[in-house]
Amino acid sequence: MHKQQHAAMAGQAASSNKSTATEAQLHRLKHKLRARPHHTIELRHCGIHHPAGRVQDLKAQGFVIEVARVTAVDAEGFAHAGVALYTLVSEPVEVAQ
Repeated sequence: MHKQQHAAMAGQAASSNKSTATEAQLHRLKHKLRARPHHTIELRHCGIHHPAGRVQDLKAQGFVIEVARVTAVDAEGFAHAGVALYTLVSEPVEVAQ
């Protein structure tokens, strides 16, 4: 496969709502956290495979996200203690140039 074809396919995957590309996961994470706090199990269910890593990515971009530990119940009814609950506190202010 040529590099241009591979790059085009990667771009299509990143824009898909089913993409596991990092940028797509970050987009979904921002969308979810803007609506309400979400915990790790919920975020994994919507295709964010390593929520803690993606939260760290957003923090590095200037997002302020609080983390609390909660007990969450998964889809099969199992309770999980110590699950991270992420709450978006603020977003970075873009500086006009």
